[in-house]
Amino acid sequence: MSRVRALTAVLISDVLGSVFRFPLWWYGEGAFSVLGWLGRALGYRWRSYAISLWVGHFFVPMYGAHDWAGRFISLIMRLVVIVARLLAFGVEVAVYFAGFLVWLIA
Repeated sequence: MSRVRALTAVLISDVLGSVFRFPLWWYGEGAFSVLGWLGRALGYRWRSYAISLWVGHFFVPMYGAHDWAGRFISLIMRLVVIVARLLAFGVEVAVYFAGFLVWLIA
């Protein structure tokens, strides 16, 4: 009978310990783990949009067009592409942040 009692005590303490430790993990270690994942995911998305590359080549004429019209059109097109990519990245940041808040509330 003592083995059954010991097993019951271990199971109850394990279950109760898990129940009480879960909120601490969810809002502590788990939240920081998810934030780390979000940071890596957003870094990947930033690199996939190649915004730094587009900004770095902002004044380089596209398709080798070195006349004034080609330079002007290239400048306008690169500006439009950079703004659109920044807006898309901003939307992704907002969605990831909203997902993190939903994860915290859940």
